[in-house]
Amino acid sequence: MLKDMGFSEDQIHEEYVLRIEGNGDRQHINKFQYRIDVAGISSEKKVAIECGRTSGNKIMWLKPFFDEVVLLPHIKVFGSKNQELEYRLRKIQQKLKDKEKDYKQQIANLSEKNNQMLDHIQTIERKLIVFLVENKILPEHFLSYNTIEQIPKWGAEFNWKR
Repeated sequence: MLKDMGFSEDQIHEEYVLRIEGNGDRQHINKFQYRIDVAGISSEKKVAIECGRTSGNKIMWLKPFFDEVVLLPHIKVFGSKNQELEYRLRKIQQKLKDKEKDYKQQIANLSEKNNQMLDHIQTIERKLIVFLVENKILPEHFLSYNTIEQIPKWGAEFNWKR
């Protein structure tokens, strides 16, 4: 397009960066930087080409610096309405797969945190039982046989002696 407008290869720039510096009020200096998809810059003419969605604010800032600002929307070409619907359906399916993957990872993270908390609670319970039994606050006859058998082991884990 720019070649058709008379620009040579060395006058066409992809991903062109326009830096705008201006004086604001006394306390601020306004600085803006815009990336332009394609720009044609020659001594006679300056043309900016934006592809896809472009904000009105960006266009407003580009117009004073370019003789022409061209907007080229992304257009999907489909042979039939069914092809368009299939394309949209595939995009939605891909988004759903991505979301599902993210949610599964979040659930796995929560599950791991839950397991860590349960381990921590179990350790606190064991410490409490050992403390209550060793200080004769909780008589052993209130505990199950398996718990009584575990108390010396738990006490050793916490460097306590029975």
